[in-house]
Amino acid sequence: PNPQPPPLLPHHIPQPLHLINLNTRGLHTSIMDVEHLATTHSHDVLILTETKHDSHKSRWRVALPQYLLKSSRPCFSTVPLPNAGVLFAVRRESFHSATVLTPPPHLLPHIAGLKLVPHSGNPYLLLGAYMPQLHSPIPTRLYAEVAAWGLSLMDDYPTHRIL
Repeated sequence: PNPQPPPLLPHHIPQPLHLINLNTRGLHTSIMDVEHLATTHSHDVLILTETKHDSHKSRWRVALPQYLLKSSRPCFSTVPLPNAGVLFAVRRESFHSATVLTPPPHLLPHIAGLKLVPHSGNPYLLLGAYMPQLHSPIPTRLYAEVAAWGLSLMDDYPTHRIL
């Protein structure tokens, strides 16, 4: 959430960015539903939450062959959140590169970040979050810590658009 868009890099014309953020609800929305969405619409990036990506990585690869799959390190090794996981699916031809950002270790089960460099225009930082509901036993301080990490990226990446 930048207050103003960052300045354009010299001689670059921005490309449009089409993305969708979808909570798969622990795969109550099936992988086939996501595959249908990806093949019937032209999205550059799918940000998928509650994907169980650790246990279903090969199924996601088969369902989304035109996408490069990126995620933070597996969340099951740090916190037992059975439906957790943020998975970025990046359309291969849309970007020059896609690099996973590493949030602080205690935030890994909840947030994932991705640096995208398009073929033209300014690069992007995408943030995807899997957060507990406010009435859950997890302290609301977690929300402030996730927001603070996202805001800190503005200083580290001043020419990037943060979404």
